[in-house]
Amino acid sequence: LILADRDTVLKIVSMHGRALEHASGQLQGDKEVVLAAIASDAWALEYASTTLKEDREVVLAAISRQTLADITANQDNVLCFASQELRNDKEVVLAAVACDAWAF
Repeated sequence: LILADRDTVLKIVSMHGRALEHASGQLQGDKEVVLAAIASDAWALEYASTTLKEDREVVLAAISRQTLADITANQDNVLCFASQELRNDKEVVLAAVACDAWAF
């Protein structure tokens, strides 16, 4: 099931961020939709478009939103979904390490 109605997707991802997986590709590339999903669940970054995984604001939002419980449950850090460029960015890595010392 692919969801394409923006208003509907915004409502759903605001409560269940990982539902972004079922949004259309266009909505997975919509910064407002993705930020709403991340506000609900940092791990929604996995389903963001490649372009938004390259967006510093989006990646930093996901990093700041994740909790230690999220990291433990997922056995990883949302940094793994960021673009290679941002995984090599000092500011982004420091933000990830501040949340999870094993992030890098």
